[in-house]
Amino acid sequence: MIRRVVVVGFALAAFVAFVIWALQAPSEKQYLDMVASLRAAGEPVDYDGLVTTPVAPEDNGAAGLFDASEWLIGNLGAEHQWTVVGAWNASCKDPWQETSTSAEIAELTAFLAKADPYFVKVGAAVAKPALRFDTGRRDAFGFPEDNGIAVIQQTMRLLGARARAAPDGERRLDAIACEAAIATRLDAVTIIDRMVAMAAAGAAISDVRREVAAGRIDPAAARARLDPLLRRAWLPTIRTGLRCERVFLIRAYAAALDDTYPGPRRPWYRNIVPKAWGGSAGDEWFHPGMAAEIVEECGRLDRAFKVPVARLAVYHPAVIAELKGTGNLPATHVMTYDRLIPAAARMESAQNLARVALAVAELHARTGAWPASLDDVAPLFPEGVPRDPLTGDAFVYVRTKSGATIAAPPGEALPVSPIYTGHLSWEFGR
Repeated sequence: MIRRVVVVGFALAAFVAFVIWALQAPSEKQYLDMVASLRAAGEPVDYDGLVTTPVAPEDNGAAGLFDASEWLIGNLGAEHQWTVVGAWNASCKDPWQETSTSAEIAELTAFLAKADPYFVKVGAAVAKPALRFDTGRRDAFGFPEDNGIAVIQQTMRLLGARARAAPDGERRLDAIACEAAIATRLDAVTIIDRMVAMAAAGAAISDVRREVAAGRIDPAAARARLDPLLRRAWLPTIRTGLRCERVFLIRAYAAALDDTYPGPRRPWYRNIVPKAWGGSAGDEWFHPGMAAEIVEECGRLDRAFKVPVARLAVYHPAVIAELKGTGNLPATHVMTYDRLIPAAARMESAQNLARVALAVAELHARTGAWPASLDDVAPLFPEGVPRDPLTGDAFVYVRTKSGATIAAPPGEALPVSPIYTGHLSWEFGR
């Protein structure tokens, strides 16, 4: 009997000790040491550390775009109330710019005339040197709460409509130049910022290609306005994004430790199983006890950041190799950058192609003949005719019976959305 009591007592004591051990707060020293080391080295550990270049209020057009949006809603109502054709109208058949009837375009032209004050405000805003959306309000991770994405997307829809339906080429070109200015001047700190900025560049290229090919915009005027704006280097912004990813991990884990993380709470028993068996804590992204995982992932991001920017065929696999690992965090980063890096490179190629294509169209408008080769447009580029940054080769130019085509040279097969690859050819004189 005594032996049984002793055995039961030992078993109960062991069970209690196990529960106490399992429920103890895990050590976060590895994470805290990493953050202290980064801070001591002057590395960014929060959003403010990422934004190192101050922008004076008078040089920032973000407030102007907010003001323009308020005017638009106050005077023309919300977009879902508009019945004219446009990107806001779900009943339009894509691409609405080409499928709409002349009567529908005329109706859109009349509607946009009411928005002239809006476009004046937008033009003044994007003419400023920078577009940085930060009103001072921050989310749980210390990032700007008002990131301006919705306002930028609204602005792009209106500019795209004006590029198609303005009553004259000058105003159409002005809308396209505003699109390109947004792409050039929008801060690209986060992935979302970068995707929105690249989408703006893509919209400008699509719109000017369509309008020049249709003869609705003077190609010389278009090149004069757009050539300086279609020069943003997108691949280097990948490194900014990798630094931002590391900061986000640091801030998200800090929120988990402070019990301010906005994600779902773990049930009490999930505190025991992972620690006792060394398994995953479940589907939640961030929770106490992940110090080693966070530090390891920050190390991957840092190594990827340090990969020198080079040609896509070299840079892309090198970054992905540094990001690979086991678990949700590395898998997410690999999936994101496996698509984003080629997309950034393709956008650089599309910009260079647009610059050359506009020069071809300008020379044709001036002489009445299509150039025999791209050597004919060399005088328009004192620094050299832009080439395809993916391959380093010249763009492929061919005169046809009715006009000319110019396209990116054949390159590596890349997992890129058609939204970017669609900008890699121009056709004149169809």
